[in-house]
Amino acid sequence: MPLATVIVINVILFAGIFSRMIPAQALISAIPEPAKRGAFNAVSASLQQFAGGVSAAVAGWLIVQRPNGSLASF
Repeated sequence: MPLATVIVINVILFAGIFSRMIPAQALISAIPEPAKRGAFNAVSASLQQFAGGVSAAVAGWLIVQRPNGSLASF
């Protein structure tokens, strides 16, 4: 696949993902009272980072490289 096509698809996917995440985060941050919002956002960010780390670890266990260089379970 040409690099330009990959870049265009990547830009579209990122725009779609972040156009959903930003409003969701704005709504979620309105849940706690203002005095506790900083702690709430810190815990929320920590959970997101933890989930990203766990998903990367699971992907590393599932996807392996075969001796011929191809990827299995991709």
